[in-house]
Amino acid sequence: MSTPARAHPARTAEESRICELFLPRIGIYGRRHLRDSDVDDFCQDVILATLDAVRSGKVAAENLGGYVLGICRNLAAGRWRREEIGKRAIANVAEAPAVQEDPAPAFFERWHLEDCLSRLTERARRVLRLSYCEDHTAEEVGADMKIETGHVRVLRHRALAQLKECLASDPYGAAAR
Repeated sequence: MSTPARAHPARTAEESRICELFLPRIGIYGRRHLRDSDVDDFCQDVILATLDAVRSGKVAAENLGGYVLGICRNLAAGRWRREEIGKRAIANVAEAPAVQEDPAPAFFERWHLEDCLSRLTERARRVLRLSYCEDHTAEEVGADMKIETGHVRVLRHRALAQLKECLASDPYGAAAR
């Protein structure tokens, strides 16, 4: 015998009367303002919010009709807003232009990178190659090059700084302008 996943508190007679009185009206409002597939969830959300307000004493019995109408308006507007935001997001993705890569900038970027790498010392290039291309740790690079691990880290740091500075410079020089 299966047990329910969540125990529901026993409804009082007043809460049952509220459900009987307002559930049909909430359904009419939902069918008028939402798609048919959302009406059942909408009704449940409005009734739960209403019963929570009644249980906590936030709303008096004489104001219950206006409160239910306000909850209906707010929930329907929120669902409509979320749906519109989703539609706009899908439209924006569909309208995004296809990116066509120009091979010329990639060639010039590669040429600039190769030029900057050639300006490094052989030792610095080897540290970078072992660290980033062959994915070795500083300890492994140090053992391979027969230098201390700390020195590998210093060489790598300085080589990266020099490479970054070179890549940030104008590859054509100021004379080309």
